[in-house]
Amino acid sequence: MDLKLRRIALYPALALAAAAVFLFYGHLQRSASVQKALPAPCSHIADSLKICAKDSDCGIVRDGCCPCTGLGRQCAINTLHLRKYNESLSKECGSEIICPDALSQDSSCRKGVKARCVEGVCRLAP
Repeated sequence: MDLKLRRIALYPALALAAAAVFLFYGHLQRSASVQKALPAPCSHIADSLKICAKDSDCGIVRDGCCPCTGLGRQCAINTLHLRKYNESLSKECGSEIICPDALSQDSSCRKGVKARCVEGVCRLAP
């Protein structure tokens, strides 16, 4: 009889453990699918525009039509390409784009972020 009671007492613990594993696995799957669905920041900027030799080669640009003060984000590119990139962005965005009046929470917009040359590539860094 003791063995039967132990088995019965074990069932809720096993069910709880299985539920925890199921929930954790489901969370991982959702996180992975969200990450796959979102484009990487600055992925639309050609790698050739990000090549650098030193920190002073790099500058900060908007990643899209809206600035950080309009829920946008920023990227780092070589300063030799700043003017051409900004002109291209102006053509792409036009004057019809209305950005929200809200400060972005994206990490690229944090105070103190700088464009740096990291292993030959312009990147944003704190």
